[in-house]
Amino acid sequence: MEHLDPALLEGDEVHAALIARDIGAVYRHLRRLGVSQGHIAQLTGQSEEEVSKILRGRRVCDVWVLERIADGLGIPRAWLGVSHGKETVRVPRSTAPSPE
Repeated sequence: MEHLDPALLEGDEVHAALIARDIGAVYRHLRRLGVSQGHIAQLTGQSEEEVSKILRGRRVCDVWVLERIADGLGIPRAWLGVSHGKETVRVPRSTAPSPE
């Protein structure tokens, strides 16, 4: 299976969406970059209908689905907070707490 170019998931906006588990925002970002809904579905093991619902605002809360999405898109599971491991969450500057 063809994998997603990791460069498509770079940037503070995408990382903030991942931390928030806002899969819809991640999918919308990919769509803006030209990744088809069908390709997202193929990579994540979801139906196109399910991807469409997520694009329209349905939240993904199931840990198993989040893990499948992370694996399919090549995202470390820890970025979605669904696994412990060597990969740590990179907090974008815009969402990092300010020192007091």
